Amino acid sequence: MILLSKRALALNPRIKKFISLLQDNKIDAYLVTNDGNIKYLTEFPASESWLFVTPKRIFYITDSRYILEAQKSLQGIIVQRYTTSIFATFFKLIQRMNVKKVGLDERHISLAQYKNFRKHCPKGVKLVVRNNLVESLREIKNIQEIKQIRKAIELNLKAYDFLKEVIRPNII
Repeated sequence: MILLSKRALALNPRIKKFISLLQDNKIDAYLVTNDGNIKYLTEFPASESWLFVTPKRIFYITDSRYILEAQKSLQGIIVQRYTTSIFATFFKLIQRMNVKKVGLDERHISLAQYKNFRKHCPKGVKLVVRNNLVESLREIKNIQEIKQIRKAIELNLKAYDFLKEVIRPNII
C-alpha cells in the first residue's frame, strides 16, 4: 500500500513507480547510493548523498554542502543532514522507520561499504540484494526524455557537421 502524500506522488511519478517495485520485491525499503539513479528518481543532481525510500517517507541523506539546495528543490522528500557518518544517519533512519528488510544494489557499493553495512546494521534488520530496480524504470523513456534525446542527437549532428568543415589534415 502506497502511503506517500498525494502531493508528493503528483510531483514525482518515478518515485511512485519505484515504491511499487519495493512491494513487488517484498522489501520494506531501499537504499539508492548511485548518483545517477538518485538524480533519475528525484530530478535533483546527487553527489555524495543517498536516497532512502520507504512506502511512508523518502529521505535524501546528504552533508552540509548540499543541504540548503536539497531542501529547496526536493519537495515531498525529507532532507536529512549527516554530520559524523552517512552510515550512522542511515541506520538511525532504519530504526526510526521500523524497517526490517532493506534492499540495495550491490553493484553500486564498495566492499568496504558492504562490510560497514553488515557490521553496524541494527539487529533484526536484513539487508537484501535487489539489483537493477531503478535501472528497470530508466529503461522505458517517457515523452520528455525522448524529446531530450532527439535534441541531443540534433546538437551532436550539428557539431559533427561543423567539425567536418573545420578539421583538416596537418592542422595543429
